[in-house]
Amino acid sequence: MLKLIDRFIIRQIGITFLAVGLALLLLFLSNLLVRHLGDAASGSMPASVVLTLLGFEAIKYGIILVPLSLHLGIVLSLGRMYSDSEMTALASCGVGSIRLFKPVLMVAIPLAACLAVLAFQTVPWANRMMVDLVDRAQQKLDFDSIEPGRFHESAGRGRLIYIERLSKDHSRMENVFIHLLRKGTPVLLSARSGSWKIDPKTGATYLVLHDGHRYDGLPGSADFRILNFATYGVLIRSEPVSRTEMRAGAKRTSTLIRAGTPAAMAELQWRLAIPLATIVLALLAVPLARLRPRQGRFIKVPIAAFVYMIYVNFLSMAQQWTGEGTISPDLGLWWVHGITLLVVAALVLKEYGLGYSTRWLRRRL
Repeated sequence: MLKLIDRFIIRQIGITFLAVGLALLLLFLSNLLVRHLGDAASGSMPASVVLTLLGFEAIKYGIILVPLSLHLGIVLSLGRMYSDSEMTALASCGVGSIRLFKPVLMVAIPLAACLAVLAFQTVPWANRMMVDLVDRAQQKLDFDSIEPGRFHESAGRGRLIYIERLSKDHSRMENVFIHLLRKGTPVLLSARSGSWKIDPKTGATYLVLHDGHRYDGLPGSADFRILNFATYGVLIRSEPVSRTEMRAGAKRTSTLIRAGTPAAMAELQWRLAIPLATIVLALLAVPLARLRPRQGRFIKVPIAAFVYMIYVNFLSMAQQWTGEGTISPDLGLWWVHGITLLVVAALVLKEYGLGYSTRWLRRRL
């Protein structure tokens, strides 16, 4: 049975954590939404996939915001209790500041367990879904961006496409003309019909022409050639960009364990770092939230945010170093957690004193 003070502190932390987490998530998603809408307006992304992509990104980035939300939630809720002299009242009743670690851990540990499931199972699934979604979106752009009776120029590829007639589903086309450059030599393709084809292995997109002619070079020049063909494939997109850039974050946990490479170990430790960071930052927030008399309740919030940024940046650097083989996977990201825990211990001794802490431990033992 939880004591009344534990229930009170857990409720205060929980309410503040939810409020901070919701505010951060909405702020983060609004920035992503603006960026995706810009991509849709520029034609680099179909507008129909924006909300779906935003949902997957909410899962991917949401768990990263949870440790920060809990960290700030503890600092804000305990800071309010210090500012309103509630901590003084608790101290007069024999409840010391060290006692705050119990309700904090009762919130942080179950939350970290849930994050572990999300980090090892749900987030990789969301990453894979985003890869597939972006692939299909890019292929849809290849299909839908071409309109009949108009010239379509591919930016950066030196390719000009004209289609006289096009079916409603954009799968079949008639009287196709393509102008492109091959090693600086102009090439003109004309065909009676055409269709789209996607290589199932590589994801490459081809425009397959049927019953046509190919004109190489400039008319009247010595190397000018005319070739007839029954079927001719024009590479539109070599392979989806997102697939070539797919990282270990989209791979299943079992695949990473079997791989055993430095990059795989770095990704595994990063997934474990998220729930560990939740507990470590929650412990760090307790001594960080302590206020002196007449200090404002929000004075420690910028410090808490700065500490979080340093912690996460060091984790990110350690992940990169581990993946590149600069440091051993045995050291990996663990040293960042270890140093942070030492900082927690130093702050506890500084804020509450060694004598106070040892007396409290003797009473608990």
